[in-house]
Amino acid sequence: MCVNKAVLSVERELERQTVLITRAVQPTGDRLARLLTGAGAKCIQGPVIAISPPESWDSLDQALDRIENYRSCVFLSQHGVQAFCRRVEKLGKSDLIDPVKTRLSFFCVGEGTQSEWMRLSGCSSTVPNESNSRAMATLLTEQQQESPFLVVRGNRGSQVLEENLVAAGIRFKQVVSYHSVDVEEADPQLVMQMKDGHFNWVTVTSSAIANSLIRLYGSSLKKTRLASISPITSAVLLESGFQPAVEAKEYNFAGLVNAMSQHASSESKGDLQ
Repeated sequence: MCVNKAVLSVERELERQTVLITRAVQPTGDRLARLLTGAGAKCIQGPVIAISPPESWDSLDQALDRIENYRSCVFLSQHGVQAFCRRVEKLGKSDLIDPVKTRLSFFCVGEGTQSEWMRLSGCSSTVPNESNSRAMATLLTEQQQESPFLVVRGNRGSQVLEENLVAAGIRFKQVVSYHSVDVEEADPQLVMQMKDGHFNWVTVTSSAIANSLIRLYGSSLKKTRLASISPITSAVLLESGFQPAVEAKEYNFAGLVNAMSQHASSESKGDLQ
């Protein structure tokens, strides 16, 4: 609840501003779009990545067949939650996500992932105090758990969690439950609108999205404001010569919307040069 209050506190500073949302299509609705709309923005969907099943289910299926080897399961994204639950149901292992029968404990990166996990399974989960892999690594290290963690993730993304767990000597097994792939071509209408400076903002919510966005739109991105969700994402943009207008202080959707709203408020008051 406090997330929504934080967004509402900016008093719709994004009124009459058009935002291009570039994350993959969300089958259960886009939480980022809801937050932006609540802040007054007009949202346009222009995904630059797409989500598909993994090339093979072998790694996840093998982990599920040997689930007694694990005590906890870690989800890094809503897509991971969705794919995991679908696979568990298909294999007839629904007891694993039954809040009464399961013996597993669950961890989620971010409130959005946690909400999706609760919606699909009814099971509670623990989230770190920040919505990023480094905070999750710290949380898992604090568990002092002897059995390995099962980490459910996509085929690409930050390796921060893996690196930190290895450094801390934590045992874990990573399994791929979905693939993130680049969109080959952007909608021609969106390309034209980008060139014409139609968008006040473009959201950039992962390093994969940053790379695909740059490939699809190139120098036209200089005609909009890029809103980055984290330093890792900003680094990808900067490496290609694109300066984010804002970077979220809290690495989640609410933090991103707040950063955009504060920028818009300062701009309207003439505080930005």
